Amino acid sequence: MTTRFEKHNKYFVISSEKSYVLLFKFLRKLYTTKLIVFLSGDIGVGKTTFVKYYIKSLNSNKNAYSPTFSLINEYAVSNLKIYHYDLYRLNNYRELQEIGVDYSLNLNGIHFVEWPNSFITELPSPDIHINFQALEYGTFLSIYNEL
Repeated sequence: MTTRFEKHNKYFVISSEKSYVLLFKFLRKLYTTKLIVFLSGDIGVGKTTFVKYYIKSLNSNKNAYSPTFSLINEYAVSNLKIYHYDLYRLNNYRELQEIGVDYSLNLNGIHFVEWPNSFITELPSPDIHINFQALEYGTFLSIYNEL
């Protein structure tokens, strides 16, 4: 794994599940009561895989699933609530409200939001925004930290 640290930006190249270890340690240091993390990137670039591995890093017996059809998945892991949102299929703000995102994002826990870009003005500002970009042999992550 390659990393470069700056004041508010971090860059990682992920090439395997084990490559996530340093990144997850960084995320755990930032968590207080509530953390909102936006996940952006093309389809199939690894946003859901990222959340699955994060949950697995907290509890190796816990499985996480894509919220593509449920739109929101909630997990209780190690006395921590994790919310995973997939906004890809939502078309407008009304649909965003119908699934209760405004309520859910006010709850304590870690909130991973896939496909936030269509709703940037309606969603609260993220604490962290991770952009995923596919490479030939891995994934490049640009992490913008607001904390």
